[in-house]
Amino acid sequence: MNFFILNHFFHHEFTCLVPDGLCSLPNRPHKMLQPRVPFKSSAGRSFDKIADAPARKDGIIESKNLPTKGAFVMNGKRIFALAAALSLACAAGAAARGVMPQDEFLACCARGKLSQVGKGVRRKADVNRLEATGQSPLICAAGEQDDPRVIEYLAKKGAEVNKANFQGLTPLMVAAMRNPRPRIARALLKCGADPRLTDMTGSTALILAARGNPSAAVLAVLIEAAPDALNQASASGVTALMAAAESGRAEIIDLLLKKGADPRAKDASGRRAADYARANPALRGSPWPERLDRYR
Repeated sequence: MNFFILNHFFHHEFTCLVPDGLCSLPNRPHKMLQPRVPFKSSAGRSFDKIADAPARKDGIIESKNLPTKGAFVMNGKRIFALAAALSLACAAGAAARGVMPQDEFLACCARGKLSQVGKGVRRKADVNRLEATGQSPLICAAGEQDDPRVIEYLAKKGAEVNKANFQGLTPLMVAAMRNPRPRIARALLKCGADPRLTDMTGSTALILAARGNPSAAVLAVLIEAAPDALNQASASGVTALMAAAESGRAEIIDLLLKKGADPRAKDASGRRAADYARANPALRGSPWPERLDRYR
């Protein structure tokens, strides 16, 4: 065990135990702090002074042959000085680290590991702060993170799972739009995210996912969480099925129809999902416009 025995504050000397044995620091007077009386080591052996304690061949005096705790002489002033110096050192280290900058914390939440996010929380980063750009720690995690434990950790530390940005987008909506990993949407739902909330256009997370998420599994998770929102329309009357047809996403159209989406629903302009499919070049010549037309 290598350690320092401090006894040098304001021109007092100190001695240290290093791998080379018991010695003073270079160019310093060495005066070992001796026990007041013959002492017993932690191993129970009796010695008159430290110099009598046996050392190994490499010159190291093992800790078991050193005095037990409290055997050294150190007056109260020196003990106070030692405690004060250590306290100041700890405070200086904490001040140097300081609060983690919020942009650094947002990057950790988006792409970092759970340990990095935890470090930001310990450094007093705000888990609930919403930036002017519309980003918050949980929104960043929802959009890019692949570890659901980050979602659960932020929620546990006070992040509001249904807190929306200036566009009305909640973390679940952002995950629905951008994150192809169903485990992230599932983690948000587990933490209390509401799949029936809408953004400023009246779109639900399911409509946003049908329009842009590359993973059908994410839509399946959202439908399972809120089957009654399957045919919920936006402010302009657009449903998830219309959004999928507008984006030319045959796999998503198929999934929504199998789950019970209504192809007869009309938007505010009177258009149906089949009309959106016909208007999309990706679906022209495919059977989807005609299949959707059968449900008139």
